[in-house]
Amino acid sequence: MEKSKKVLQQTSALKAKVGGYDTLVSKYEDIYTIIEMGKEEEDDELLAEAKQLKEEFVAEFERLKISTLLDGEYDKENAIVTLHAGAGGTEACDWVSMLMRMYY
Repeated sequence: MEKSKKVLQQTSALKAKVGGYDTLVSKYEDIYTIIEMGKEEEDDELLAEAKQLKEEFVAEFERLKISTLLDGEYDKENAIVTLHAGAGGTEACDWVSMLMRMYY
């Protein structure tokens, strides 16, 4: 039962990656088609639409790139962070407090 659960999780993760890639390819082809149509028809509205789609494409690409880079065996797990003020006095304690608030 435990092995099958792990295999299903891996399968769904891989399907999500492939789906993200397929979505990017589809968006790229759409942008390319709109640019070609805009050039042929000399339509500035189509080129403006292509710019908007390009921004969406870049945002999706960056999200997919980050998720691919953070894709190790333990990357989907939580992390334990420990902060120590050291020998810095009050300022160091304040700084560590700010960092703790930032992470929690």
